[in-house]
Amino acid sequence: MKPLLALFVTVHMLAACTRKSVPVITIREAPSFKPDISIYAEPGTVTADTLQGKSVFMARCERCHGIPHPLVFTVSQWENILERMIPRTRMGRDNAVHVRAYILSKVKRP
Repeated sequence: MKPLLALFVTVHMLAACTRKSVPVITIREAPSFKPDISIYAEPGTVTADTLQGKSVFMARCERCHGIPHPLVFTVSQWENILERMIPRTRMGRDNAVHVRAYILSKVKRP
């Protein structure tokens, strides 16, 4: 009985020490953007100003992390990034319009 128990314990210990497979994500696609009107000012109430957008972008985004160059991401990726990040910065809906205008004016379009 002892040899059988020893064999059982040894097999389980070896199985526990084997390398586990980890899924690898090879392609990441941003989900389609659905504009959330609540993060931007009402349409027609603010005229987008790219110069003001650049200064707000530089000031607000640099506080927490490095500033990515607008060409690093596609339009769709930027829309998703802005949708997540603008509420975190508490920059206000008017400034959100300016930042979005600045970023999208610099993105290379296909």
